[in-house]
Order: sequence, then structure tokens, then C-alpha cells
Amino acid sequence: MAEDEHISGNSAPGEWYLKANDESIYGPLTLDLLRDWAAHARIHPGNQVSHDKQTWQSAEDLPELKMDWVAKMRGRPDYGPFSLLAAPLLAQRGKLTPGTTLTNRRTNKTTPLETILKNAPRQEDTDDSDLRNGKWESKFVTEKTQRLKKEVELSGLLSELAEDIQVKTRDLHIARTGL
Repeated sequence: MAEDEHISGNSAPGEWYLKANDESIYGPLTLDLLRDWAAHARIHPGNQVSHDKQTWQSAEDLPELKMDWVAKMRGRPDYGPFSLLAAPLLAQRGKLTPGTTLTNRRTNKTTPLETILKNAPRQEDTDDSDLRNGKWESKFVTEKTQRLKKEVELSGLLSELAEDIQVKTRDLHIARTGL
């Protein structure tokens, strides 16, 4: 699929991969899970997405993630873009400060952060109820499964590396001592 197809909003609903700023790659993920991560401030400015782990684009350029908002704060650099749904969580974490103006980078619409916070449910309440209702685990079961598979794969690689180190150490000892 051509890169311009991703950006135009005609992206396929299949598997996605997310590359974090530290080069960690997560996936395969569904578009719904990516949307959820964007809404919960788990996708950051500069993160990238891909269908094939070859061609990457900025996550904020994928229209489905709605990472269209930038925070303008007095005395601080602009922050964003991010999903408007993430604003309460970002304020809770101190990333957005009182008096912040949020601007949609596509439409130039502005709104005070306080307006969003006034209408948003308290994050800790929704998180607690999700935990009590068992929704959290089912919501992230795909992510958990992928992480476990990766752990098994990495554990195997570590075992192979440990064996290689033993062989190389033995070979080095033989080369040094002639035994």
C-alpha cells in the first residue's frame, strides 16, 4: 500500500505496528486498539505506525487516531499533537497545565483545557470501575499475548547467546593456554 493511502484515511483495517520513540515495536495491533491507546495517551508525538514494519508514518498523521490537538501553554513549548480524549489524563500527569489552550491543528478550532476537564469523567474513577469489572484484562488481552510470545522468543535467544558465550569462552581459553 502506498504511503499516501495511509495518510488519506483509506488505510486497511488489518494489522498495525507501533514504533515508539525508543525504537521499540509493538504489534500486531488492531486499529481499534491503536485508537484506544491514542485516547489514553499511550501513543506519543513522534511515534510511528506501519502495516509491514518497512514503511512507517507518523502516528499523528493517521486520521483514525484523531491526534489533532496541540496544547499551547504560557512559558512552555507547545505539546502535541494528541487525541482530545487524552487531555484529562495528560492534565492529571502534569503534561498540560491550568490556563492551557487546545488548538486543533487541522481546523484551527481552539478550546480552553478547563472546558474539556469540566466535562470529562475523573480518570481514576473509570480506571477503578474497569478494574473491578474485569474489563481491563479483556481489553488488553491481545497486547498481553503478544508480550508473552515476545518474552518466550527473547528467552530462547538469551539461552542461545549464553551457549555461544560458553563456547567462545572455552575456545578463548584453549587458544590462550593451548589446552
